[in-house]
Amino acid sequence: MVAVILQKQVASYLERTGMIATKLHLPGNEDSMPLKDILNTLTGVRKAVGDDKILAWDPYPRKAESATTSLNEAKAMIRHMDDLNYAWFEGPLLPVPYDEQIPKYVELMQMKPKLRIQAEGHESPIGDGTLYSDMVRRVEAGTVNQCSTDAYMREGLTHAKRFLDDAKARGDLVINLHLGLGSPRPPGDGLR
Repeated sequence: MVAVILQKQVASYLERTGMIATKLHLPGNEDSMPLKDILNTLTGVRKAVGDDKILAWDPYPRKAESATTSLNEAKAMIRHMDDLNYAWFEGPLLPVPYDEQIPKYVELMQMKPKLRIQAEGHESPIGDGTLYSDMVRRVEAGTVNQCSTDAYMREGLTHAKRFLDDAKARGDLVINLHLGLGSPRPPGDGLR
């Protein structure tokens, strides 16, 4: 039932807004959804929006630790998402213990997936607010081909530009840049 509702919501959202891309936020297998339901949901959303839309999946709507419960599940998920032409996948494996995950992420990248893989997750040192040294360490180890950083949570614009410059120099790294935008409140809006 969740899959059907999500399919309709995503298709309606993209049609209503004219957007061509969206990142799905639904629980991972580690959190509450069985793997079969996740695969069916990802398939259903792709069918509902068509092949011309850009889709990604971030399994952290709450405090899910991972999209999958094992390296083999992560590999199956990546193959499935590649078949469905998803653009990227955040956090296919548990983010911690950090050093133990590096060889597992290397193994995922050795599959040569079409989609981008971003190592991230609750309490992970790589993710929103990632330190530059952690990003370089992961990229040079061959664990990711996409990384996120922000210009508002931790380090600011100079930090974000350093990530973008590094990605440009490498040529094979995508930076998922998070920005926080806002406008001043109009006078007399009643808020203090």
